[in-house]
Amino acid sequence: MPSAIRDLTLVRTFDAPRDLVLEAFSEPRHLAQWWGPHGYTNPLCELDARPGGAFRIHMCGPDGTIHPPLSRR
Repeated sequence: MPSAIRDLTLVRTFDAPRDLVLEAFSEPRHLAQWWGPHGYTNPLCELDARPGGAFRIHMCGPDGTIHPPLSRR
């Protein structure tokens, strides 16, 4: 079965310089600081923001449980 092409458009306004917002979304060290629900940490955060790239994030819950990695390619 052929895979469908899907587009996702998110629109948000931030009171910050554009370069800083891009860095927060595209640099793993920054993304790990805010990704996920309140109280969770991200002990592993890998990101390749190039077209065709991938990301992998391990989220650790407040009880110490590591949740299955979120991976997209």
